[in-house]
Amino acid sequence: MSIRTKYSNCAIRSFFACFVLLYYCCSCSPRNDAESLRTAGEEKYSQEEYAAAISDFDRAIAMNPSNAVDYGDRAAARCAMQDYEGCISDCDVAIGLDTQFAGAYLNRGNAKYGLKDYAGASADYIKAIELNSKFFLAYYDLGRVKLFITKDYAGAVAENTRAIALNPSYWPAYYNRGSAYFHLEDYNKAVADFDKCIDLNPKSANAYNYRGAVKMQVGDYESSISDFTKALKYNPTLAIAYSNRGVSESALKMFNTAVSDETAAIKLDLSLATAYCARGVAEFNLKKYDDAIFDFSKAIELDPKLTAAYTGRASCKAAIGDETGAKLDSDTAKKLGNSMVQSVLISIPAREAKNHIGQDLIVRGIISEVFISRQTTNVYMYLDGDIKNAQFAAVWPGTSAPPISRLKGLIATTISIRGKITIEHGLPEIIVSSWAQIY
Repeated sequence: MSIRTKYSNCAIRSFFACFVLLYYCCSCSPRNDAESLRTAGEEKYSQEEYAAAISDFDRAIAMNPSNAVDYGDRAAARCAMQDYEGCISDCDVAIGLDTQFAGAYLNRGNAKYGLKDYAGASADYIKAIELNSKFFLAYYDLGRVKLFITKDYAGAVAENTRAIALNPSYWPAYYNRGSAYFHLEDYNKAVADFDKCIDLNPKSANAYNYRGAVKMQVGDYESSISDFTKALKYNPTLAIAYSNRGVSESALKMFNTAVSDETAAIKLDLSLATAYCARGVAEFNLKKYDDAIFDFSKAIELDPKLTAAYTGRASCKAAIGDETGAKLDSDTAKKLGNSMVQSVLISIPAREAKNHIGQDLIVRGIISEVFISRQTTNVYMYLDGDIKNAQFAAVWPGTSAPPISRLKGLIATTISIRGKITIEHGLPEIIVSSWAQIY
């Protein structure tokens, strides 16, 4: 082989190598690398590795700064890390690159929600829906604002219903709709939604807890205790489930067990005012008045607007003869504006009502039956017993106050009623002038 031939072959090989290298470089363009990084970042995001995902999105954006999706992805990761300002900045860029990018409006809405700019969040959710009428998450998030912020419960039901129609397997929408139904006092629909939520997410401690709260509201205490117990099975640190179970146990006169559950709730969350209040209720029923006063006072310290705590403390003070202190607490409860809580000056067991015929007193008992007389417009509440064995009946002339549906929802609830005690048909009755819900 001649030198020329040898070098010619070398030149050919060199040219071929250069061609391969050139081809490789062209085929691995920045665009393809950016897409690979985006895919990797999205995978890390799905695994909740947000910092690592952001790093991938950073590199993707550096390679291709004109792709709106990369900014949108990075915005979502930043929002997940509560970097709301960073999220909004990325969304602004994404929208500038693509004005039809519904996901960017959604992410920006979530960031504004995190910054408590609820009006701005709602506007972005509505814009996302305008751009994509099948964007179920936008309906869900708009419903979130209506449920938790504006208290537009009917609106929250409507938004979550739209989200469910578009994605029937999205369990959070059933959860939030159930919450809205609860506030609307449509308890059957609330339970149905929490049932569906649990079907889709059988280990949702919050769903069991909320369903239990609905059942507790309608007086199904045994079943509510079962739900609270299941909630604690899946989340043993859910303080509110211990507290709710304690309330149901008190309703069933399981006062010692209730104290234990409220104590467990308090250990998990020292700021849970309602747990102190509920423990006070159980202690009151156990005649541990000093302990109850301490707990009601702690509840008031944590939540000065917790009317039930003032009412409970008033009952304790009345029981130990501190009528001045009882009146002060009762007056405070009245000033808080809760129409269900009125002045509690004296609290006596229902069985003693017959000893106070003709007196204007506060009488305490458990509602066991509520009905409207066929002969009059009176509302009869039989306390501390059934109709045949009632120790006395409370009679409220007229049906406008309190609402009948509300009273029926309080069956098995301990309350105090104010009025003049009379006797008819061989058993004591009280003509009601006001009433107070102990808890």
